[in-house]
Amino acid sequence: MDRAVNLRQGIWDGVSLFLLVVLFGWTAATHFDRVFLFCVVAGIYLILRFSSRVLADSTSAFWISRILIAASAVILVSISDHAAAFLFLPFSLPAMRSEEKGSMISMLFRGLLLPGVFAVSALSGIIRVEMADAILLAMVFSAFSFILLMVERRLLFAEECHRRERQLLEKSVAEAVSERDRRQTLLQQNALVAIRARQEERETLSRNIHNEVGHSITASLVALEAADILIDQDTELARQKIRTACERMRESLTGIRRAVRVMDEGGFLAAAEVTQQIEAESKRFSADTNIIVRTHAEMTDASARVPAEHAEFLLSAVRELISNGVRHGKATSFVLVLIQDAAGLRLTVEDNGCGMARENSLPSDIAAGTSVTPTIPAGFGLSKILSYVERFGGNLMIAPGSGFRISLNLPVTWGEEGK
Repeated sequence: MDRAVNLRQGIWDGVSLFLLVVLFGWTAATHFDRVFLFCVVAGIYLILRFSSRVLADSTSAFWISRILIAASAVILVSISDHAAAFLFLPFSLPAMRSEEKGSMISMLFRGLLLPGVFAVSALSGIIRVEMADAILLAMVFSAFSFILLMVERRLLFAEECHRRERQLLEKSVAEAVSERDRRQTLLQQNALVAIRARQEERETLSRNIHNEVGHSITASLVALEAADILIDQDTELARQKIRTACERMRESLTGIRRAVRVMDEGGFLAAAEVTQQIEAESKRFSADTNIIVRTHAEMTDASARVPAEHAEFLLSAVRELISNGVRHGKATSFVLVLIQDAAGLRLTVEDNGCGMARENSLPSDIAAGTSVTPTIPAGFGLSKILSYVERFGGNLMIAPGSGFRISLNLPVTWGEEGK
């Protein structure tokens, strides 16, 4: 569109310059004594004409520049002293701009400049012409100005239509590009969500398997160590310990299968059933290791349904924490407290082992892969417990004391599916 506008304005400027040269030739041929004056006024006209786009930044400057240009053009026509010279007046003004095409005053000024100046010149005697010829020329000049104005307005309208079409096209292209980018972003986000979901699934599966196997192996090792001590003193009891170790290893295999089944099937368990599983696991561990494990549960709604994934996590966390207490803390007694309320689930495990020197919030320590304390390594199990709890907006804290005490809060929304 800019090229079309520049072409129209260039043609308009070319016609005006051509007519100005014709006026100069006519003046030189008929009134040679006026050539110098003509050249001075023509210079002023050209300066005003080609600087009007720069000067006309405001409405007042616009009209001042147009009036000065028209005045200098009228003087040039008067110097030429010929009726045909008035044809220069419509082209003397710069080409119309899109912002002035709707101005009624601007159109009247352009349309009446030629016939108006001619009528004044004829009536005042500046141009010597018969009255009949003056009327005829006034009508011809009026028609000429009107046709010229309509042609220019039509060109402006075509340019405006073209401009709007280009804007709509650019808008459509921008919207298409934006939609394409949005779809690409959505695809990338979906891919990231899928990758994150697979990663979380692997972490959950590895955590459950680790906790299940770690607990069973710990119980089996304790039973086998007891069997090794008792084999020469009480063969039957030693065999019983060995059978217990084998049974725990089978339970480990069953636990692995259950962890995979929970990931595939999901579902819910009643809060009371979760408590029963933890109590049964505690009793089984006590029977295998002769280590005291006390459990206490507080529930505001025993029928509240806990997601199977959460239930499996709590059971695995109990196994991991008890196994860690035996292996690393040399604990001989544990207290488990499970609380279910409107906020979710809270599990606290406390033992009488070697304990910790200070309170520690695990995120920074475990993320770095370092030990929480010299005696309690932040290993694979604790890292997975922390990762699971944080994934659901919970937290994990270790309290100082003579023993080891860890508390985890797991938020649960008890909605229609959860009750």
